[in-house]
Amino acid sequence: MWFDNGLVQMVSHFIGNDVATQARRWSKKEPRFINIERPAMVVEYNSHMGSVDLCGMLISMYRVRHRSTKYYNMHIIFYCISVAVVNGCCHMRQKRVPQKKHMPLISFQSAITASLYQTGKASTGAARSHGRPSSSSPTPVAMPSKKMKSSSVPNPVEDVSLDQCGHFPVYEEKQQRCRLCKTGYSHLKCSKC
Repeated sequence: MWFDNGLVQMVSHFIGNDVATQARRWSKKEPRFINIERPAMVVEYNSHMGSVDLCGMLISMYRVRHRSTKYYNMHIIFYCISVAVVNGCCHMRQKRVPQKKHMPLISFQSAITASLYQTGKASTGAARSHGRPSSSSPTPVAMPSKKMKSSSVPNPVEDVSLDQCGHFPVYEEKQQRCRLCKTGYSHLKCSKC
């Protein structure tokens, strides 16, 4: 414990209770500056508190709102996820990338959400309509048979295709066009992509 302007309680497994330096503070009782002992833990925290404050500010910008009285621990879980996302975004910004190409935090969170949403899902191609056709749609007229171009299956998000998890070759009886070279044909395809 340390008393500066108010009571400060700190716990650390890195630094003990050693007194590091003297701190110069204004005393109201004696109208002058006095020297007080300051623990090494406080000195270490103050030297790196800019990163802690930045992390707290970025978390509060796009906080996950979860109100529940039954599952109180979900707040802790969502806080840990938010810290991990903010640290990932800050780590990405520290790479040698020009300032103009830095991804904003909201775009970074959206990219993570999109890649997690597509993880584990088989790409099924075009969306199928379910249920009975609506009465307002016109009845199909018999057209001369043309070779219909099959709808192309969109490529998965780059994070999903490069995650190195669950990509197994699947053998197909019918040859299909290669998605990478577009000129060759193959019996093999990826089970995830």
